[in-house]
Parts: sequence; C-alpha cells; structure tokens
Amino acid sequence: MPSFDQQPKIVVLDVETTGTFRTDRIVEISLITLDENSMPIDEYDTLVNPERDIGLSHLDGTNVTSIHGITATMVANAPTFEEIAPAVARRLDDAVLVGHNIAFDIRFLKREFERLDESSFDPGIPVCTYETSGLSLENAVSEFNLSSQQAHRALTDARMCAELMTKTVDGDTECAPAFCVASGDPNPRTLRRGAVDPTKIIKRKISPIHSPWNGDSTGMYRYVLNHVLDDGKIDSRERKQLEELAEELQLSNEQVKEICQLHLATLVAAVERDGIVGEDEHDFLERIAKAMGLENEPIPSMTDLPEEASVEAGMTVCFSGDATMIDSAYTRSFLEKTATLAHLVPRPSVTKKLDMLVLFDPNSYSGKAQKARKYGISIMSVEQFLDEIFAGRPN
Repeated sequence: MPSFDQQPKIVVLDVETTGTFRTDRIVEISLITLDENSMPIDEYDTLVNPERDIGLSHLDGTNVTSIHGITATMVANAPTFEEIAPAVARRLDDAVLVGHNIAFDIRFLKREFERLDESSFDPGIPVCTYETSGLSLENAVSEFNLSSQQAHRALTDARMCAELMTKTVDGDTECAPAFCVASGDPNPRTLRRGAVDPTKIIKRKISPIHSPWNGDSTGMYRYVLNHVLDDGKIDSRERKQLEELAEELQLSNEQVKEICQLHLATLVAAVERDGIVGEDEHDFLERIAKAMGLENEPIPSMTDLPEEASVEAGMTVCFSGDATMIDSAYTRSFLEKTATLAHLVPRPSVTKKLDMLVLFDPNSYSGKAQKARKYGISIMSVEQFLDEIFAGRPN
C-alpha cells in the first residue's frame, strides 16, 4: 500500500451542510490542493444552493445556520452541486483526501454524486486528522499552535486541517487516492461568502499553472475570470492580467467575448432559478455585465411583484422556519399565539386561500415557500412580522 509521502496529489476538504440527516445537503465546500511540500497551489470554495430549506436538521434540534452562518438568502444564487460537480471531480480525482472527521464530509459527497447521472465517487483510503490528532479542530488550534481562523467556514476549516496535517500525519500513513468523475460542463463559477457578505471576505489562493483546467485554454480563462469577478468588479490591474492571459492562451477577442457571455448566462440562470429577479439581483447582473464589457447583452428585467402586504386583522397566516434565531422565546407556538391575539388566523399549511406565509428567511427554498410563490401568496420575514405586530398593528 502506497504511503502518504509518496502521493503526488493531496486535497484537503471540508463541507458545511444543512444538517446531519440523509436528506440533508451540502451548502458550502472547500478543496485545497497541496503540492509535494504541503503548500497550497489551488484553493476552491463556494457556497452551494442545496435546493431545499436550511433549517432545523441536527439531531439535537440545533438550527444549523447558527453554527455555520449560512442563510437561504446567501445561497439563493449559488451554483447547485450538479453545476459544480465536474469542477469538484477534477480536483478530487486521483488525489489522497484529507479532512477533519473526514467520514462526515465523504458521506455527504457520496450522496451528492449519487444524485447525479453519469457520475462516480470512490474516496479511496482517506486520511483523518481527527484520528491522527485525537482532538477537535478547535482544541487542536491551541494544542498545536495553528493559525486560528473563523471556525465552521469551509475554507478556513480546510486551511486549519491542512496545517494540522503537517504536524500529525506521518509519511508512512496508509492511504490511497480517490476516483471521481462527473459529466457536464466543467463550469468554474463559484459564489463565495465574501460576495454576499463583504465582512466575510477571505482572499483565496489560486495558481493558474496548477488549476484543473491547465492545458484547456477556454477553461483556464473561465477559471481566472471567475476568480477576478469574486468581488463583482474588474479593476485596471486585473483587466491587464486578463488581456495578457488571453494573449498567452492565444484566445481571440471573439473567443473571450463568448467566454464572458457564457459566464453571464450561468449567472442569469442562477438568478432566475426561483422565478423572481429582485432589484439587487438585477443590479448585480448589470454590474457584472458591464465589468465584462457586455453592457448591450440582454439581461432579465426585474420581476413585477405586488406591493408588500401589511399585516391586517382577519388574515390567515402560516409560520415556517426557526424564529428562535432572533430570540429563543420566539417559538412557533409563541408566534401562533401572538398572531391569534392580534386577530389573525394561524394555519398549519400553505393553501391557495392563505393570505401570508411568515419565514425566518423569505428566500427559503422550503416546500412551503415554493408553494407560496407558486400561488402568489405574500411572504414576510419573521422580523418584519414581529415589528408590525409590536408596533401596534394590525389595525
């Protein structure tokens, strides 16, 4: 059996999920490719649209958003796992996988790939730094003097794991590389936390020389373009780098334009996924199109939504999601009792006759939220609902 120090490719991985059950999905993933000196040569991380609600999914009833900080709004325009599967597969294939409690990450990756046609994932014999250190990642930070970073974020957790690996994994550790393939467009598009929350920006380390698209001119340019657009703009220095890269890859102006059009099309598809193009989403598409020199490219118009409804006496209302994230006292029972005292009529489910659905996050992909959008039912956040109730409404 090959030993760890004989492996030419090592990928440290970490995922954040909607919970721990079989029906739960990945909401963020990070893959760090290391060279023979355990130095990162490619860092990949993206939020993932789980195509379901982000809610109470832990065995103890903990709301997972309170752990990793990811909300439905943050992942609304993120790529789905199916969209990133080819890019993920290129990194995982033929690499020894390393993770902290890696059995958890592998279990979710297996399920994600199993949902796809023409895909396969065999993790080989991975290496677990939880087993080699005997410590939680949090405790390992102090025990091994690791670079402390924000926990429960896929990229920072993977970075700490990579550092812990160098301190606890022996060169003769038993391991075997993974096998992973996924069909489809090898789309390098990502949506990182910093793009939806500027306070969460963490610079990602990339090396075009070592990217999974090395040797593929179109893929290489898309890979770098996506990285440059990480903050939603292209500055003069980045524009010069893209021009030099196009020349180096022998891409014509027309080919570059087609790549930019393809990138814009993937963003448009993500924005239109829920059937609604909001003002912020429309402005985002305009900003990206302008950055790529596609000002005249058609983008979808803002959705003409009905005026935001106010809470009024006699309305039927259904509650979904976990309002305890605002205050531990705000249980669903509390909300329903509050609604009743305000002369509203609580309902357990969404029907065509419902007046309003109240959610912790209006961008939720829960079954109730999707049904409400289909029926044209007003959706309001729990926070706004409580503001209206406690402000003296309804009248």
